[in-house]
Amino acid sequence: MANFSKKQSGIIKRYYDQKDNIMLEKLGRWITDLYLVETEPKRKKLWASVKKALLQLEVKPDIVDGIVLERDVMSLAEVVAEIDKAK
Repeated sequence: MANFSKKQSGIIKRYYDQKDNIMLEKLGRWITDLYLVETEPKRKKLWASVKKALLQLEVKPDIVDGIVLERDVMSLAEVVAEIDKAK
C-alpha cells in the first residue's frame, strides 16, 4: 500500500464519502446519453457502465438484471430517482 500525504488522504477520503452521489450523477448523465446515442457499441458500453454503477449502489441484482436486459431507460430513471430520494 502506498503512503499518502495528509492532503492526498483527505482527498481520497472525501471521494469515498461522496461515492454514492458521484455514481448518481453519472447515472443521470448516462440516462440522457442512452436516449441520444446512435451506435450500438456505445449503447452496449453505456449499459455495462450502468449495471456496474447500480451494483455499486447496492441495488438488488434481480432489479439491475431486469433493467439492463430489457434496456429499460424509464425504469432506470425511476430507480435512480428512488435512490436519490433515499439519500
